Amino acid sequence: RDVAKLFVANPLNSTDTTKYHTIRQGDSLWALAAEEYGDVNEWRTIASANDISKPRALRSGETLVVPALV
Repeated sequence: RDVAKLFVANPLNSTDTTKYHTIRQGDSLWALAAEEYGDVNEWRTIASANDISKPRALRSGETLVVPALV
């Protein structure tokens, strides 16, 4: 499959599509949840999908799965 076609078929602004996010300095799960889901309280969804036990200890360059909301 052509990866570019997959991105066209699954718009990046949809909450029903699994996405990936590369952590940059200053990022937080709370901000990422607000950006992706429109709800800061969904940070636990991202933490759970990535086996994160210390959400304040994110490392720059780390790639996280941002799962689809069910």
